[in-house]
Amino acid sequence: MPVKKAIKAKKKPVKKVQANKSTTKKVVAKKISKPGRVLSSGVKQNQSDVSLKAKREKLSRLKKSGSVKDAASIFLDMINNK
Repeated sequence: MPVKKAIKAKKKPVKKVQANKSTTKKVVAKKISKPGRVLSSGVKQNQSDVSLKAKREKLSRLKKSGSVKDAASIFLDMINNK
């Protein structure tokens, strides 16, 4: 009779492991179904950095062309961005 108790004791942990496998599969399926956010490499630029770069580009365009329209766009940006 002691041999039968030892066999029954070995069967119980197997059932618990099988039950845990079914729950872990559900958890993994939930994590995979939602895609993560795509991140780009590099440092995020500030608004001031972007506006400074735009000003430099406009000034360089004005130096190359000498156009009144380019000068006017620079002055309008100075007035509107105070």
